[in-house]
Amino acid sequence: MKRSMKIDRDNLDDLALGTAFISTGGGGDPYLCQLALHAAIAEKGPVQLIDPDDLDDDATIMSMGGVGAPMIGSEKLPNGFEGVYAVRKLEEYLGIKCDALIAAEIGGGNGLVPLLTGLHMGLPVVDADGMGRAYPATQMETFSIYGISATPMAAVDEFGNGAVITTDDSTTAERILRQVSLAMGGQCTAADHTMTGRDVRNYAIRNTVSLSVELGRVVRRSKDFAGLLEATGPLLVDAGYGAPVNLFEGKVIDLHREMVGGYDVGEFVIASFDDSQQMTIKVQNEYLIAIVNGQCIATVPDLICVVDRETLLPITSERLRYGLRIGVIGIPAPALYKTPEAMAFTDPRAFGFDIDYTEMAGTD
Repeated sequence: MKRSMKIDRDNLDDLALGTAFISTGGGGDPYLCQLALHAAIAEKGPVQLIDPDDLDDDATIMSMGGVGAPMIGSEKLPNGFEGVYAVRKLEEYLGIKCDALIAAEIGGGNGLVPLLTGLHMGLPVVDADGMGRAYPATQMETFSIYGISATPMAAVDEFGNGAVITTDDSTTAERILRQVSLAMGGQCTAADHTMTGRDVRNYAIRNTVSLSVELGRVVRRSKDFAGLLEATGPLLVDAGYGAPVNLFEGKVIDLHREMVGGYDVGEFVIASFDDSQQMTIKVQNEYLIAIVNGQCIATVPDLICVVDRETLLPITSERLRYGLRIGVIGIPAPALYKTPEAMAFTDPRAFGFDIDYTEMAGTD
């Protein structure tokens, strides 16, 4: 397998910014994993990325990431080796050795977990992921949607306690995994979707690690909200997304958030700066639905992203709070999420909303 770019201490902070930007609020705040990666890179050197096109057809790739409510993840400190425990447990169960790792989702802290694990295990990480954002459930990964079994799946906690889950479908696997995460304190790390290099090329959202580095660089350099939208547009379009849309700007005036069934569930209300309009964002770990004055203007599978209106820094859902002045950005999803197969798992009705998918409309 050929190696492509590297993640080192010079571009790691941009990567973390980018994964938070594209996270749609989920995946967990990347800060803790970012700190652990800085220390690990200083000790062991950079993380090797590999382009999907450079994977051998029969290479063994495992998907991985954290599972649980982001509110819990911000308080329940990891030890940094949970990913190693999960991959080794799955290797042992299957009697194989993994050749490379890939993120289950690029969004937030979960976009960094495979990099930390790969560095500890001496494995490269594929420049791609299974969501192109963050979603709250296993069956919403492109790998599951297009026929790769999520199981056998290994789930572990920070002490190395673990379980191997075997099921007939990914939706059942998610239901069991969520209960395992609750038994492990509301947060665990999973390794799953054992696949080939050919599978990755067919079904992964490509080059999302390198995209996140570029997005983070743009976030860091942008001077204002309009400039951020303009600068991120070409990057996103080149990566297979649609051009970003200004959905709303205003101040958070109300919020409700609680942990239900292992997910952070709630809604946020934002008033426009002139108080003429209000937006409500529905949340299940991620920002799912955006409604303005009773009209739905954006839904999953398209991305709804939130940034601080003053600093332009992305805000994950567990960090959103009363009084913040924010900008809400819409990004049309990649083509792999616009097929009938994908919509069956990721449109609003898949989350229990009696709402049809809505083509994105913004204020620009």
